[in-house]
Formats: sequence, C-alpha cells, structure tokens
Amino acid sequence: MKHKVACKNQITRQKRKKTVTSAAIKAHWRARITRSRHKPYLGKILTVSPGSLLLENDFNLRVGEKIKVEVAATYGGKKKILTALGVVRSSVLRSCGQSYGLKVRVERMRKDDQDFIKDYMNHAQNLGVNR
Repeated sequence: MKHKVACKNQITRQKRKKTVTSAAIKAHWRARITRSRHKPYLGKILTVSPGSLLLENDFNLRVGEKIKVEVAATYGGKKKILTALGVVRSSVLRSCGQSYGLKVRVERMRKDDQDFIKDYMNHAQNLGVNR
C-alpha cells in the first residue's frame, strides 16, 4: 500500500514539473520603474517572460512592494512600450551600490504586450540566441 502512495506522489510531482511556465529569455531593454506615489527610477531588463521580469537597477525595494514597470522593447524593427504592474519578489543591492537584481512577478499586463513578449521569445529561440 505504501508503494502505491509513493508512486502516486511521484506521478503528481512529474505532472507539476510539466506545467512550469516557459523559461525567461535574455533581453537588454531600458526600463522605468515607478513605485506607488514615488518618482520613477531607471533600470535595465535582463530577462523577460510573460509572467516575470528580472531587472538591473541602482536601488533597493521591499519584497512585496507593488510597482509599475515600463519597458522600451525593440526587436526585428518593431518598437513597443510594454507596461506591467507587478510585485517585487526579491531585491538585492550589494554593499558597493551595484544591483544584483530585482525580480518582479507580473500581476497585470495588457494582452498585446504579452503577445509581443511571446513573439520575441519565439524569435530569440529560433535564432538560437539563448541556447
């Protein structure tokens, strides 16, 4: 009986692994990060996916803080300003003042902005840039 339960747990774990969202793709786009009721800060996108962003910046934010990220995205002759509302998942600032990274979970993004990111991800994978 214990063996059957262990097998079911393994199958459940395997199914969960398959439903993981697509991997993030490298991108080097400029971004403006705005805290609620505060001035905007400049940053740079390092990786992008429809559900999360990894940014490089020169300031530290609290985990759980809601922010607005505006990204000047370009690829293949297309230019678009992507806007996302999200929550800070982690923010690390080194003692020397350099940023280690700012991870943001996207909560709201327009459908056409998500489609632009998906098109960019397909384009980058087809070129073999991120392999």
